[in-house]
Amino acid sequence: MNSRTARTILFFFAAFLVGLSANAQSLLNKQVTITANKEKLGTVLKKIEKQGGFYFSYTGNIVNPDSLVSISIQNRTVRQTLDVLFEGRLEYEETEKHIILKRGAQQVWYASGYVYDKNTGEKLSYASVYERRQLVSTMTNEQGYYRLKLKDRSQPAQISISKSWYIDTTITVRPEGAHELNVSILPRENNLDTIIVTPDVDGSWLSKLFVSSRQRMGSINMSKFFVNMPVQASFTPGLGTHGKMSGQVVNKFSFNVVGGYTAGTNGAEIGLLFNINKKDAKYTQVAGAFNMVGGNVYGTQIGGLYNQVMDSVEGVQISGGANNVKGPVKGIQIGGIYNNTRKNIHGTQISGGLNIIQRDVQGGQVGGFGNYAQDSVTGTQVSGFGNYSGGTTNGVQVTGFGNYSRGNVDGGQVSAGINIAGEEMNGAQIGGLFNYARRMNGFQLGFFNYADTSTGFSFGFLNIVRKGYHKASISANEVFNTNAAFKTGNSRYYSVLFLSANLGNQQAYSYGYGIGTEIKLAKRLALSPELSAHYLYMGGGAWDINILNRATLNLQYKCTGWLTVFAGPAYSIYYTDQQTFFKDYKSHPAPAGYKIDVHNAHTTGWIGWSAGINLF
Repeated sequence: MNSRTARTILFFFAAFLVGLSANAQSLLNKQVTITANKEKLGTVLKKIEKQGGFYFSYTGNIVNPDSLVSISIQNRTVRQTLDVLFEGRLEYEETEKHIILKRGAQQVWYASGYVYDKNTGEKLSYASVYERRQLVSTMTNEQGYYRLKLKDRSQPAQISISKSWYIDTTITVRPEGAHELNVSILPRENNLDTIIVTPDVDGSWLSKLFVSSRQRMGSINMSKFFVNMPVQASFTPGLGTHGKMSGQVVNKFSFNVVGGYTAGTNGAEIGLLFNINKKDAKYTQVAGAFNMVGGNVYGTQIGGLYNQVMDSVEGVQISGGANNVKGPVKGIQIGGIYNNTRKNIHGTQISGGLNIIQRDVQGGQVGGFGNYAQDSVTGTQVSGFGNYSGGTTNGVQVTGFGNYSRGNVDGGQVSAGINIAGEEMNGAQIGGLFNYARRMNGFQLGFFNYADTSTGFSFGFLNIVRKGYHKASISANEVFNTNAAFKTGNSRYYSVLFLSANLGNQQAYSYGYGIGTEIKLAKRLALSPELSAHYLYMGGGAWDINILNRATLNLQYKCTGWLTVFAGPAYSIYYTDQQTFFKDYKSHPAPAGYKIDVHNAHTTGWIGWSAGINLF
């Protein structure tokens, strides 16, 4: 296709679209200019027909073409012109080339006109025009024009005009005098202490997805007007018993086929898909997909997927997916995946995934994956993977992998992996791999335990107290003439790592682990009972098992601040299944001449000794 052919096709396509646009233009929205002084109504209608390029259709019992009318209209729509001519009594229906004039409902009448800025004279678009008693509303268009349908001819209408940053204005209109009614409203003074807050619900992405921009804008305009009603039903927001005013009504019972948008609930609300409340929800709210509340929830809130509350919850919140609350929660949150509370919780959070509280917990958190509390926890945290407390924990943390408390722990931490207390541990830490406490005043049980200072007990393969008990030991005993050991922990309980060798013709080598305690007898004198287990190598293969268990009672004398001498008796129990013995290696750990107690074919015991020095 050459460029000339393409331009021709585009030209005809554009012409076609322009033609469609022209044909699609509403007849009632065409503009006309009409001036008449006591002319027949039929003549005036023909002038309008000629300018608009269409025809009127009506019956004589509705429109009297011989009646005399006076009118002066400059560049107004056909609808506006007809409203002035018939004072809002008729309704209009369009066909392709005709406008049918029909009698309105018996009690229905219209008020129409323009809304202006009183200071500048500018026409104001998107201002809300409403009647409080009848709960009917409309909004000015881009040219500042409104047409409000009213229901009751028996009494005057109190019509209010509201727009953000403008002063609310109310006027009284009588049905018998209905005509084009123009209203000027004053802007608010721009004082620094005047704050206008857009409702959180209207600014949320969920509200923007399901509630029209015009309805949300009207809600902002009428932010000071709310009314209580017993019942409402809606199909979608704005399409229900309260129409476009639904966002200003608090209902005792509310039923929403797809979803509803109301000011609040003071009883019960059911939405097959969703419920959106600008203010509070009391006392039951149920939705198939989600609930959104701009104020507080008092009672029970159940959402199939999601619940969001802009303030607090007092009661029970249940969701198959997630719960999100900006304020405090007093009660229970149950979420299939996720719970989030931006302030305190006095109660329990339960989720299949993650629980987050951005302040304090007073109660409990149960999470399939993890729990997070930005401040302190008073109660219990239970999770499958990890728990975090940003302050003090007064209770218990239980998890499959790790617990972390940034402040003190007055209670316990239990995990298969890691426990960390950022300050004091006043309770118990039980961790499969690692326990840490800055100040240990309780009990630690784990493979590796660490504390900066300790007045408690640490039980594990390796226990380190940074400002605690650290000794390097060199010693000899009846089994090994050379022993090197490292002792760490505190004087109440310490761990010992051994490397031992018997050098010479009767060789033997060993590594081992032990525990011990130091009992003060005097300023420089102490007893140190120790239990240890050693694996021995005496020339055999890796399949040979030689285990030496020893109980030692040493008397220690502290010579200086860094040197201690010790000596004492020991009792050893030796188990072996080694059958072959090798030259230059011991055949039995006890030296020749020692009295050996034979317990069975593989186990023997004897009394021995130990002596050496501790450094540091």
